[in-house]
Amino acid sequence: ENLMDSKSLYLNPKIVKKYFNLEDFPIDEKACLEFFSNQLSSLSILDIGIGGGRTTFHLRHKVLKYTGIDYSERMIEVCRKRFPEMNGEQLQVGDVRSLKFPESNFDLVFFSYNGLDSIGHEDRGKALKEMLRVIKPEGWLLFSSHNLPALGKGIFEKKSNSEKIKSLIVYLFIRSLNGNISKLRQKDYAVIHDDGNGFRMHNYYVNPSMQLKQLTELGCNEIMIYNRLGEKINLEQAIISEDPWLHYLAKVSKKAAQ
Repeated sequence: ENLMDSKSLYLNPKIVKKYFNLEDFPIDEKACLEFFSNQLSSLSILDIGIGGGRTTFHLRHKVLKYTGIDYSERMIEVCRKRFPEMNGEQLQVGDVRSLKFPESNFDLVFFSYNGLDSIGHEDRGKALKEMLRVIKPEGWLLFSSHNLPALGKGIFEKKSNSEKIKSLIVYLFIRSLNGNISKLRQKDYAVIHDDGNGFRMHNYYVNPSMQLKQLTELGCNEIMIYNRLGEKINLEQAIISEDPWLHYLAKVSKKAAQ
């Protein structure tokens, strides 16, 4: 169940350069943040796993108070060069499993790009508890995660022949590295050696029902799921979705934040 330590990967200059050049803000992320509508400008946000500053680029001027962290020192170095107007408090090295912030400090904690999936099951539990700890009562947690029931599905949909061939090759590699994919899809969660960063990563994949159970047990009293089109879907739709990842937006109850 343990994942390979991905920190060395995110210290690699080539990977750092790749993330430094990212500026996209996908429709599913936009939809989740649109939930807050005009409130966004009054929120304090903790942005976790900022990499080269992709989300920083879009969010830093839209919220009342922005703090971005990454556990790769080199990622933070390039972020500070990219955004020289931001100070050391706004961009800092940090580990989601042990956050250096007081309790009930942020209105919204955001962990994008399936960053939470780069750590194993036990550490994931620690990370979720830490993120909830630093969120204010009635605040929100937003993150994306790989969708286990969709593993290997949808590889031939709406693609050219060359893309289909590439997808099939990726699928065959994943199957050879991980075993019976049909059996893996039936689990609550699984650590998958996938094609992330050129097959150099292991990632945590979770069944949506397991993810909702985790969040509910931690005290979240309102949980929404969004697909890759930015549509809000229910649990049944999430389980049969072929989207490789989903977004979870969870409200933190007073009990969870204490």
